Amino acid sequence: MRSVDQVGNWSPDAAHFGPFRIDRIAPNLPTVLGAAPPINVWTAATGLQVDLAAGADVGSGLRGYSVVWDTAPATVPDDTLEVGVTPSLTANMLATAADWYLHVRSLDHAGNVSSGTLHYGPFRVDRAPPGLLAVSSTAPPSMTWSNAATLVVNLMPASDAGSGLDGYSIVWDASPSTQPDADKDIGAVNSVELNTSSNAVSTWYLHVRSLDQVGNVSPGTMHHGPFWIDRVPPASVIFAPLVELAGAPIPVSWSGSDAGSGIAAYSAQARLSPSGAWSVWVSDAPSSTLNALYTPGAPQCGQRYEFRSRARDAAGNLQAGWSMTASTLLISSHPITGLVVNNLGQPVYGVQFTASDACTALPSDAQGRAWAYFTAPGAYTLTVAHPRFGSLPALRERSVGGPRPRVVLPPQDNVLLNSHFKTNAGWTFFGQAGYAGIAHSG
Repeated sequence: MRSVDQVGNWSPDAAHFGPFRIDRIAPNLPTVLGAAPPINVWTAATGLQVDLAAGADVGSGLRGYSVVWDTAPATVPDDTLEVGVTPSLTANMLATAADWYLHVRSLDHAGNVSSGTLHYGPFRVDRAPPGLLAVSSTAPPSMTWSNAATLVVNLMPASDAGSGLDGYSIVWDASPSTQPDADKDIGAVNSVELNTSSNAVSTWYLHVRSLDQVGNVSPGTMHHGPFWIDRVPPASVIFAPLVELAGAPIPVSWSGSDAGSGIAAYSAQARLSPSGAWSVWVSDAPSSTLNALYTPGAPQCGQRYEFRSRARDAAGNLQAGWSMTASTLLISSHPITGLVVNNLGQPVYGVQFTASDACTALPSDAQGRAWAYFTAPGAYTLTVAHPRFGSLPALRERSVGGPRPRVVLPPQDNVLLNSHFKTNAGWTFFGQAGYAGIAHSG
C-alpha cells in the first residue's frame, strides 16, 4: 500500500500487510486402525479403545475431534472440540447391556469441521448379570419323603438382556444356603437330575446360579428343597401268645423300626401250621395300630397258628420279606399239670407229657412245669418222655383237676440217691426193688 496527497504526490515507499491465510477446506475423517475389544462380538469389557489414523488437512492443519459414544448407530457430533489429535479414543462402560457406537468428526485450526462423520461399531457390551431361573416342577415333590432313585427338577430358564444365557453353575448338597461358584457346570438345559444313593437316607437341596455368554454371573442363587430321600427298607417283628384257649380270639401285636421316613403302615398274615396257606389278615393298618385279635375259622385244641408281619415306611419302601413268625398253640380248658424234677429235686426242662387221649401237650418249662390238655374232664394215663433219659415208665392214672403229679427222673449217671429204686420195669418210686446188672438210664 502507498499514500498519495491532494496534489498527486506519492509516498516513495509502500506498506505491506499479510499474508491472510484462508482455509475453507474441511479436514478429512480419521480411519480406524483397530479396536479392543473388536466390534460385533459380545464382551463384558469395562473399557473400549479405538486406534485411529488421523485424517489429512491441506490447510490450517488438524486440531482434534468432536466425539460422541452412544447406543445409536448414526449420531452426528456437534462442531465443538472434545479431544485433541490423539492416536486412540477410549470410553468406560456402565454396568448395562447395549450396543455402543463411536462417532467422530474432525476439526482443523481454521474451524472447519468435516462434513461427514466416522461411525464405528457396534461394540456389543454386556455387563448386566442374568436373572435367576425358576423351578416349574419336580419329581418327586420337595418337602415330602420319597424312595426315588433319581431326582428330576424341571426348570424355567433364566432371562438375560444382553449376550444371552449360557448355562448354570449348580450344587447338590444337604445345606439350604450353599452358593455355587462362578464356573459353568451345565448348559442352558430345561431340567437337572441327581441319582440318589441306594440303601441310604439323605436330604438334598439344589442350588443354581445363572451365567451369560460373556461370563456374567447372577449375584443371587436359586435354592430349592429339601428333598427327603429314604431308600432303606423298614423292619418289623410280630408277637403272639404261646398258648390260647381254642375258641378264644388270639391277641397279636407287632412293632417296627425305620431309619428315615418312619413307619407308615403294617400288614399281617396268618396261617394254620405247618402247611396252611398264608392269608392277609391285617392290610396296611396305620402305624398307630400295633395289635389286633385273630379269630381262627374252626379252632380246635392242638392246632397251631403262625403269624408274620411286614412294614411299609412313609417313603414307600416295603420291608424286605416278611418278619420271622410267631406262633400260638390252641389248648383246651381241661389240663393236667405236673412238675418234673431230677433226683436232686431240681426242675428239668423239656420233658414231654403224653397221653393217647390228649389233644395237645406242652413240654416242661424252666421251672419244670409240664401240661397235657384234654377235650373233656376225666381220668387219663400219662407217660413221660425225655431224650436224655430214654424210655420212662407210665405214671399212674391222673384226673383233670386232680392233684398235680410230681415226676422225679432217674439220675443220668445211674447213682441212686434219695431212695430211688430200679425195678424190672425201669426207674420207679414204688414196688419191689431189684438189681441192675447193666447200668442204664431208662
